[in-house]
Amino acid sequence: ALATRSHARTAPAGWRVQFAAFRTDRTARSYWRSLVQKKPALAALKPRFPRSSRGVVFVQAGPYRTVAFAKRVCGGLNANACIVVKA
Repeated sequence: ALATRSHARTAPAGWRVQFAAFRTDRTARSYWRSLVQKKPALAALKPRFPRSSRGVVFVQAGPYRTVAFAKRVCGGLNANACIVVKA
């Protein structure tokens, strides 16, 4: 089970989980919507779509107070592409 709702609200910026990277913002946002449909608990998180200096758009959510908790969220998703990144 994903423990996201209460922890996400109280956690200061620290760590996020990153699910994917795309060339366009539109594709990244579409991917987030499909992810939330598969894992409704993710709807409690605030998605972020930062763009790198090379134009890559990342799909991230969080933040979480500790890297350990963010890793637990990734583990609970059973997602191969889920990684923990600094917020």
